[in-house]
Amino acid sequence: MLQNLIDAFKVISDEKILNFKLTLIGPSSKNARKLYHNILKLEKKYTWLSYLGELDEDEIIQQYVKADIGIFASSVENMPIILSEMMAVKIPIICSKHGVMPEIALDSVIYFDPNLVDSIVKAVNESLNVDIARKNVIKAREISEKFKVRNISNQTFNFFRKIINDK
Repeated sequence: MLQNLIDAFKVISDEKILNFKLTLIGPSSKNARKLYHNILKLEKKYTWLSYLGELDEDEIIQQYVKADIGIFASSVENMPIILSEMMAVKIPIICSKHGVMPEIALDSVIYFDPNLVDSIVKAVNESLNVDIARKNVIKAREISEKFKVRNISNQTFNFFRKIINDK
């Protein structure tokens, strides 16, 4: 998935449509070590690519705030915290259409197939439409309210109360 994302931005770079910087955030896990070594090599080749590695929560939020769009390319998350964080920060988001992402983000993001470079390129280009971006940011912010810890705690306690009261 990550390689497809980089390949998509290579296409965008070659088309010279955008002046951009693709910033990747995340730890280098044991399973992904080879991929991250390749990213470090690509960083030297492509001036538009930056890999920051693992950041603390405040640093991640700062990166979200600085971003023009958020990209969530995972297809295996069962509760995409990163997606809900980006939704709360009020940035336009392009997102994998796989897994639970459509159930979480509903119609507040632009979806793509992370297995298809052309699909990613198309989603990035669509995200440049200011009217669509503005509408999606408002929807995403509203949806993200459901995922606040306080709201989830209240829902959980209400669920248990209902079970206890129904007995």
